[in-house]
Amino acid sequence: MLKPKALLIPMLLVVLAACGSSERATPPAPITRDPATPPNVVLVVLDTLRADQVEAVRDGVPVMPHLAELATESLYFTNAISPSSWTKPAMASVMTSLYADVHGVHAGARQDTPGAPTSDVLPATLETMPEYFQEQGYATRGYQTNANLLENLGFAQGFNSGDYIFENGAIAEQVTGYFQSQLDAMPSPFFLYAHYMDPHTQYRVIEGYTERFPPGGELTQTDKAAIANFMPFFWDEVSSANGAERVNKTPRLSEAGKAELRRRYDGECRYLDDQLHEFIETVKARDPMTVFVIIADHGEEFWEHDGMGHGLTLYDDQISVPFIIHGPGIPAERRDVPVSTLGILPTLAGLLGTEPNPDWQGEDVIATAAPGPIFSLTHGSQTSQRFYLESIIADGKKYIEDYGRGFAGLFNVGTPEVAQENQLTEPWMVHPYRLQLSQWRAENRAVRARLVPAPEAVAEVTAASQETLSEEEQEALAALGYLSATDSPADAAPLPNIALIIIDTLRSDRIHGERGGIPIMPDLATFARGAWDFQQAIAQASWTKPSVTSILTGMYTDTHGVNFGVQAELVPGQDRKIQMVPKAVPMMAEYFRDLGYTAIGFQTNQHLQCQYGFGRGFGHDCAAYTNLKWAQGHRVTDAAVAALKETEGPFLLYTHYFDPHGSYEPPAPYDGMFPDFPGFNESDETLRDRSGQSANYYLDHVRHALGVQAERETASFSVDGRESIRYLYDGECRFTDVEVNRLIQYIDAHYDNTIIIITADHGEEFWEHGAIGHAKTVYEEVINVPLIVRLPGERPRVVTTPVETIDILPTLAAALGQQSLGTWQGRDLATVPDAGGEAPVYSLTRGSIPEFGLHLESVRQGNEKLIQNIHHCAVVPPVELYDLAVDPREQKNLAEKHPERVEALMGVLEAHRTAASALTYPPEYDGLDEETVDALEAMGYLDGTASEVPCLSEEGP
Repeated sequence: MLKPKALLIPMLLVVLAACGSSERATPPAPITRDPATPPNVVLVVLDTLRADQVEAVRDGVPVMPHLAELATESLYFTNAISPSSWTKPAMASVMTSLYADVHGVHAGARQDTPGAPTSDVLPATLETMPEYFQEQGYATRGYQTNANLLENLGFAQGFNSGDYIFENGAIAEQVTGYFQSQLDAMPSPFFLYAHYMDPHTQYRVIEGYTERFPPGGELTQTDKAAIANFMPFFWDEVSSANGAERVNKTPRLSEAGKAELRRRYDGECRYLDDQLHEFIETVKARDPMTVFVIIADHGEEFWEHDGMGHGLTLYDDQISVPFIIHGPGIPAERRDVPVSTLGILPTLAGLLGTEPNPDWQGEDVIATAAPGPIFSLTHGSQTSQRFYLESIIADGKKYIEDYGRGFAGLFNVGTPEVAQENQLTEPWMVHPYRLQLSQWRAENRAVRARLVPAPEAVAEVTAASQETLSEEEQEALAALGYLSATDSPADAAPLPNIALIIIDTLRSDRIHGERGGIPIMPDLATFARGAWDFQQAIAQASWTKPSVTSILTGMYTDTHGVNFGVQAELVPGQDRKIQMVPKAVPMMAEYFRDLGYTAIGFQTNQHLQCQYGFGRGFGHDCAAYTNLKWAQGHRVTDAAVAALKETEGPFLLYTHYFDPHGSYEPPAPYDGMFPDFPGFNESDETLRDRSGQSANYYLDHVRHALGVQAERETASFSVDGRESIRYLYDGECRFTDVEVNRLIQYIDAHYDNTIIIITADHGEEFWEHGAIGHAKTVYEEVINVPLIVRLPGERPRVVTTPVETIDILPTLAAALGQQSLGTWQGRDLATVPDAGGEAPVYSLTRGSIPEFGLHLESVRQGNEKLIQNIHHCAVVPPVELYDLAVDPREQKNLAEKHPERVEALMGVLEAHRTAASALTYPPEYDGLDEETVDALEAMGYLDGTASEVPCLSEEGP
């Protein structure tokens, strides 16, 4: 049953989903004179032209009168959106009808190699617009003026040699003049691509045009100096907008100075308007059967959001562009519905009566009356800028997620965002939009996998082929503001940053799993494909406290001794106390603090509070270790992003996401995103209502399953109820996937050199062995956890050799070139073979509650796994042996059939027990306050009812 407030979310999701099913309008008949002579097609791209320039009037002077008049005679989309806010990815998308995460073109300059910038290349395997027209029998000719679209960067595909002309920064009359000189010799039908550069920086003063618009005031000497030496000033504005220092130390412009740049921009637009009019009239005179598509690649900001230029945000001033379709058979109609310029190729195919390519992601904007959600993104024009933003437009709303600056905004479509307040007033409002963005990324990954051949298809989706830029090309890009002449490659931090992300209660099988054909955690699955993906990682315990202690100390539980939430034995006359990490045990944050790291942590599990030893090394008296107490994932991500903004130097970030833990209540829309939710019957609902699904039912069920309690006091969940619990768990996993990905995107948008490790403290049983939850067994569903390690510069790996979570600390030390501590008992994961390793791995549980009387230990070597039940409750076999290669769910105990293998593995386990206990720390305890008692009881970690139990002694019952 949904919570009353949560009902708002599925309703919003239904509205968003409705936007994804496009309503079809009646398309116009294909425009042909006869099958032998199809119409000519001309694509005109007006670089850097804001949508509002078309009908703008300054002090009574129209800025672009010819274009405004043409719009009235055409199909004019007043709310057109570019797929990106700068040229290269936007034009790659226009030319292929694919989003940037599919074609992979994100960067104009990657400065990973000092002195040798590279630039992303449009893959040759993708069909481009000119190639499509060549296939239809068209002659193709292009003239473009932007250095990001060079021939060697893939943008000449579909043009014959010599028919794709590049003139860096050529003014409009050169573009128009070129086509005027070529038209008479052009065979029909033809496809022309004309790229006009004029409104782009540096905003020239054009005689006869700029003076048509009055100045905005008296310029100061500072203004004049900045405008005269524009590019250093421009880069300082970009740096400042990104929260960095003004590298060139140029002063800010006065309001008059800002108005002067806008005035020059208007002058460029007015000049372009005349040249564009002359070009169109020339083509019409040559052949009136010509269809014109007139767009901009992106817009331009003039300090509406405290910056200038483009490629920096996804506000309307940078992605709202003109979109005009003009020609015979095209209706003269003004449409205000949002559309994407990604739809140009499908639209032209519709006009020509040809079948669209099924891989195209755009929609025919003429034939579709209600386009689906519209997406945009930008990574910035060069990797040193560290921008990463995504946006979605649906149902009259526009949602922007700025991972680089940690901002999210929701605005009405059709009104400039600068004139609106952010409508995200409640944290839950972001969930449906983040889910849609995540689903969009998943679709992009699937399309890219089909279209981009291996090995690129298995790499990170943002990867692209790259081409080294010549000195001439670098100069051309620097002149346009796409490559900073003063910005050398970012200096690598003396030490890499480290982000350790622990997801509570996450089973390993959910990372790459599906429900109803829908991926459960697609963002982390993609992250894993670009990293080291250890698919047989074993947690050292099957519940939080001992497991996380092992991760943060590099020790087995027999060594650090933290095995219980509370003390193992009651002392007569004393209150129960909670077990602590012994003060002598070195902690991860202390190790990295001593190397010069700033450690910050955010944890959500009450077992891991600072006063129990888990905050050691995180600032003075846990100043940088924050207890968020079961907070949902969006709060964890928000808190981590806010802290990173204030952190200097290399950092160790530890975040603990709690969401997949019971009682499985994912926020909407994640509670209803998978198909075929079975639902709970009345008895199931009673179980959920009486205890939040967790404590009473869980404890009762566990005590009975372990033989501690003869009869169950609570009913069991129905078959549908059990499946519904799994369904909601998967919803929690999906929500966590989105929020962890948001943190990763923020880190990647700001830091070049970060080690990211994602793991879990334990998994979760869903009745595979008779119960639900964790802490009471060491079967694979509770100890096989995700372990994903991304080290800068390392190639991805898929590793099926069993490893342990105590291997994390030695791996980090080795990556830093540091020595491991003598207390660490793990190994460097870099030394582990991808498959076939035979080193044994271990796990145990003594139960989070001593009254359970549990003590189970396991060893796995290769595919063989032995479990020893040391306290051997009557209902639990004393020894279990499984062959995981043929029985991964551990349903067939082979112990009696293979006593020799039991004996061999018992010897391995006993040797491990002896070695792990060679260094032991005496247990330490602290008092339990009332709040902690209540919290542990609510989570099922503290049983206030049990007294004497049959399985507590070493001799057995």
